[in-house]
Amino acid sequence: MKTKFCILMFFSLLFIFQSKAQSTSNWSNQYDEVGKFYDGLAWVKLDYKYGFVDQTGKKVTPLKYDFVGDFSEGLAMVMTGDFEGLEEPKCGFINKTGTEVIPLKYSKAEKFSEGLAMVVEGILGDALSGFIDKTGKVIIPIQYEDAGNFSEGLAKIQLNENWGFIDKTGKELVAPKYNSVGDFSEGMAVVSSGTSGVEKFGFIDKTGKEIIPLKYDYAGKISEGLASVSINDKYGYIDKTGAEIIHLQYEDASDFSEGIAAIAQNNYKYSFIDKTGKEVIASDYDYAGNFSEGLVMVRKGDYSSGKWGFIDKTGKVIIPLIYSETEPFAQGLARVKTDENWFLINPKGECVSGCKYAPTTHLKAK
Repeated sequence: MKTKFCILMFFSLLFIFQSKAQSTSNWSNQYDEVGKFYDGLAWVKLDYKYGFVDQTGKKVTPLKYDFVGDFSEGLAMVMTGDFEGLEEPKCGFINKTGTEVIPLKYSKAEKFSEGLAMVVEGILGDALSGFIDKTGKVIIPIQYEDAGNFSEGLAKIQLNENWGFIDKTGKELVAPKYNSVGDFSEGMAVVSSGTSGVEKFGFIDKTGKEIIPLKYDYAGKISEGLASVSINDKYGYIDKTGAEIIHLQYEDASDFSEGIAAIAQNNYKYSFIDKTGKEVIASDYDYAGNFSEGLVMVRKGDYSSGKWGFIDKTGKVIIPLIYSETEPFAQGLARVKTDENWFLINPKGECVSGCKYAPTTHLKAK
């Protein structure tokens, strides 16, 4: 009797899981496009209007916005209007119940990061940037020509066409004097100076001290202790002291991710190396991204007509190169595109959402 009960329970649970998967697939097919879930909610698009649904497909907001962002720290940016000048954009934020907690009054707004969001008032040459908190209170005055999200406690800001950094109180920690700056990563940020054509890149710490001299023609962010740099169109890697770890010998080099980086050589054919410079995946792809959740997107062919797919860390093709565009995996899903339509796949390459736009021969999650 006990065995019979367990068997019945097993099939009951199996039916529930299958029903849930089927219902997810069904509700997602109502929309033209579906985003990934963040904070338990995903944006959906139908007839050029956006809204949000929960994981059961229940609408949290009506589809009334002209654009939205993903949820971050419990809030999502929503917008009415557009950036084409036909109707002035108005941006604000909603919470997870769909309530507009910060009025739609800004011409631009970025997602919340470390408790603050960058917002913009005005348009074109009159636009100025500052930062608000989750109540909508202006914490850092709207006075900058441009600004970025907070990262490691600092945000980049632009004044008089030069870039520097402020902290969360608005205190200027690095005076605006650089042509360009990147976000802080592992305690350091890329900065550049010089006139167009002879611009040089290096790295500063959070006090503004130049730790690695501005001598490179290009520099990527510090990632897993290393940064890609180039001189005279040759790329390699340095560590956080500026020591050359992998000789500058490649035609291109990406950031390290999950211990592996994509590099290009032999007329821009991409393969992969580890942090010692040893080739770990021999390949000849025409482009490659960064590893995320054990997979990396790769392309064969040129940018306009080539096809994308995913390989694992052994170089095995896990998801065939059949897509016109792809995005990296995050939270177990990747957005992929065939023709003009996007849908979501899992790491098995199975469509899990927006499947009405997948080719009829495409694998679908059961």
